Amino acid sequence: MPSDPPRPTRWALDDAVFGECRLGLDDFAHAVRQEPRTRQLVQLATLLGALALPAGLWLLSRGRTRWGALGCGLGLLGFAAYHLPDQIARRWFARTPPAARRVKYTLNAQGLIVTSELSRERHDFASLYGYQQVPESFLIWVSARLFVIVPKRAFAPEDLPRVSERLEQQLGAPPLLPPFWRWLALAALLGALLLGLWNRLAPR
Repeated sequence: MPSDPPRPTRWALDDAVFGECRLGLDDFAHAVRQEPRTRQLVQLATLLGALALPAGLWLLSRGRTRWGALGCGLGLLGFAAYHLPDQIARRWFARTPPAARRVKYTLNAQGLIVTSELSRERHDFASLYGYQQVPESFLIWVSARLFVIVPKRAFAPEDLPRVSERLEQQLGAPPLLPPFWRWLALAALLGALLLGLWNRLAPR
């Protein structure tokens, strides 16, 4: 006789920590700006701007109009990338229905439950990729590309140490995310070096 399929384990709510808040635009903005890959992008873009803009101005002063304009354009583009996280946050916030912004969190020994008026998501600790604690929130990755924003203000001040300790014990560290921005920066640097070499070797 075939055995009955195993029933899903029920979560015990003993020693659970409960939180509730309404997500605002600031929550999205702080989370996106603190996300590791976005933060790396902003740092690299700022560095690119700091290097490319002076180089472009120097080339313009030497009569290299084309390369000077390109350098200045790259520099301005790099500095403009500083505002990219805020644009991402505004789009994310706008795509989130108002009914999904009022969120309840339940954290216990098995995992995290995120509940809103539109959905109820249960995430076992074993299925989560990792977490990162930032000044305003806990960022909890449910996949290599998607994280859940858990604002610290959702919990009572006396419960925050328990939340932080449980996440640290169960998840331990930020996830190992694909180094997308690092490869992008290396490709941009290689392209700049090749352009510089071509400019030097091109016949006058």
